[in-house]
Amino acid sequence: MLLRNVCASRVLVSAAAFALRSQGATRSRTVTMSAAVANVPLTSPVSDNVNIISCGDVGSFRGDALVLPVYGVDEGETGVKVEGAVADADAALDGAVSELAADFKGGAGKSSVVRLSTNSPVRKVALFGLGKADESATNLAKLGAFAAGLSKSDKTTKVVGIAPLPDRGWDDSAVDGVARGALEACYVDNRFRTGDNVADPPALESIALIGAAESPQAAADAGRKIARGVALARDLVGAPANVVTPRALADVAYELRDSSPFVSCEVLDRAACEERNMGSYLGVANGAADERGAQFIHLTYEGPASSPDEGSTPRASLVLIGKGLTYDSGGYNLKPSQGGMIELMKFDMGGAAAVLGTASAIAALEIPDVTVHVIVAACENMVSADSMRPGDILTASNGKTIEVINTDAEGRLTLADALVYAEKECNPQAIIDVATLTGACIVALGDDVAGLFSSDDALARELDDAAKAVDEKMWRMPLVAEYNEALKSKIADLKNASGSLLLLFLLLLVLSRVMTRKAGRRPRW
Repeated sequence: MLLRNVCASRVLVSAAAFALRSQGATRSRTVTMSAAVANVPLTSPVSDNVNIISCGDVGSFRGDALVLPVYGVDEGETGVKVEGAVADADAALDGAVSELAADFKGGAGKSSVVRLSTNSPVRKVALFGLGKADESATNLAKLGAFAAGLSKSDKTTKVVGIAPLPDRGWDDSAVDGVARGALEACYVDNRFRTGDNVADPPALESIALIGAAESPQAAADAGRKIARGVALARDLVGAPANVVTPRALADVAYELRDSSPFVSCEVLDRAACEERNMGSYLGVANGAADERGAQFIHLTYEGPASSPDEGSTPRASLVLIGKGLTYDSGGYNLKPSQGGMIELMKFDMGGAAAVLGTASAIAALEIPDVTVHVIVAACENMVSADSMRPGDILTASNGKTIEVINTDAEGRLTLADALVYAEKECNPQAIIDVATLTGACIVALGDDVAGLFSSDDALARELDDAAKAVDEKMWRMPLVAEYNEALKSKIADLKNASGSLLLLFLLLLVLSRVMTRKAGRRPRW
């Protein structure tokens, strides 16, 4: 399988690394980002101070809190079963668990906590619901996050034990998922706070996986590396646009290159983009000040070969493209102050943050037998004398002409040239494009569900499988051929805005040419 991935900022890191890691064993060497990248302050990795350890059994555990994962009850039952590790804990804690379990149904992500007496070997015991047995695997990260969260609400909680998973124990994927969830939950962003506004980091020092193998470190380290990639993505999205500029994103890519022997990076400035005739992308970028001008980032991860015989193992090739609008004013179609979220438009580079965080995790995991290209057409969409205007006609790098109907439909313009570049330069088997393209998706699906558009059914299934593996919600949206006519311009090949038909726009602009030139062989997208 080439990829199991998802189009959501936090999960792209986890799922991409999880999916690609399934192609081969990871290496043990640790690769980390430095504490600061030029002009971009990053959070200190609080999670690096948290140890994932093993201990003997529930009865012998001594610590601040004990978490007991349980399956949900069947219909008609009033409380979870007191058996296995739950029964062992109940015996060690003088019946406290059975009282807690009597009316706890074990719904996915639900919990019940009770504080015990000072004479107890643990100060708190908690039940955590995994839902039904067939859905429990998707709740591993939530279990870890819950365990870490106990130290956020109570600063005296420093050592938390987690009982073995019912009927499963601690296999590598369980350790990985729980560790990742716990370490991600330790994230604290104090970069732009001072004085009393500074938030205290979690007091957590150790998570003990009760009954785990003598050393769960190998599997836990994989979760730790993914958590670091997630933290990088969160750092970039959380920083303001006067800090995370297009050049700052390029600096992050260079730092990733310098952190791994398997990563290379090329950044094209405005002049280089002009040489490549990227008129669609530059139509957006040219409105910004020179110091915040176009930075077209191409980062490449070339994983090591799993076999000493060069070429004996097939090498997968993948492109991740992230929308990189470090600030989107809307241009001359200026976003309104009421309802337009103009003050939040620093997050319009969420796709770029996700793919750069993914690159960080993949490089740290040293995934073999895969080439991953990460492409970000970074820029700002601003109002100036050089900005594109409604009615302008832009020419993309494949020669297609685009009538600008709405300057606030800019993301598809930057992504168009990124897609053309990816097809020409990378020759991938698949392209994954991650973008905050339209608020219409939020209107349609709400805040918690990502829209998935794909012209390839098999790839769409892989993406959906990856989303389910990390408990992310996605919904495949239609690409209706009958709507193509709505994208045609009277004076150019296409127009950049017609309702919310943005994915059809990109398909018509880019991938039709790919299919023609490759005589039926095209990257999945």
